[in-house]
Amino acid sequence: SHAAMTDHRNWAFVTAGVIVAMGLWQWLRRHRDSQPNLLLAITFMLAGRLLAATAWKGAELVFRYGLGVMALVGARTLRMAAPVAMVAVAAGVIDLCANALYLLATRYGPLGVVVTLSSLYPASTVILARFALGERLNAWQAAGVACALVAIALIVSGSRTF
Repeated sequence: SHAAMTDHRNWAFVTAGVIVAMGLWQWLRRHRDSQPNLLLAITFMLAGRLLAATAWKGAELVFRYGLGVMALVGARTLRMAAPVAMVAVAAGVIDLCANALYLLATRYGPLGVVVTLSSLYPASTVILARFALGERLNAWQAAGVACALVAIALIVSGSRTF
């Protein structure tokens, strides 16, 4: 377990170093030009890959030496089926993309609009649960979703004045 912890720590140090270097790079070049370039995009992809590897190492550490111990007690396996693992990986990739797009939006878009729209994400979760899982909405939830959708329409239609 010590070797796994050391491996995870080393990945975390490398990942943090790349992310700090990217931040310094952006800080130094903010006075020269404001447009992202190809090298920066490649560095973002590298940082995303390093972050994914670090997260994988951390999850493996928890699974094998944390939750994995519980499987020994019940004599059952915690191995995920391949389709479930693929859904989990896809969800992680989508989440990574969403976070990257949020960062780009806060950098290049009107901050008030971006933050307000991103704060409405619980409504999308409720809508997704309704259609994907068949959950029913009570009257208060339906009213909340309707208000959120109206707010999005008003914000987007008024964003041209910023």
